[in-house]
Amino acid sequence: MDRATLLTLSRDDLIALIEAQAGQIAALVKAHAQQIATLTARITALEAKLALPPKNPDNSSLSRITLSDVLLTSELDGLPSSASRRL
Repeated sequence: MDRATLLTLSRDDLIALIEAQAGQIAALVKAHAQQIATLTARITALEAKLALPPKNPDNSSLSRITLSDVLLTSELDGLPSSASRRL
């Protein structure tokens, strides 16, 4: 609302406008506080995850690749695709 419009409002209208704006500001502050709390919790969880030791074959659910796996894969690469699917 521009200044010229505000000058035309009565005292009671201005008070009502201020009260309405105060309610909107309070709602925004509450919403932002909730969002800040949510994001802070996510950051805390991610920082805790960063503190964990890095994954390696000893502490990972991923299997280790052995030399025989590599040799088998290289042998399968030479077979037609239908034959490698049967193995």
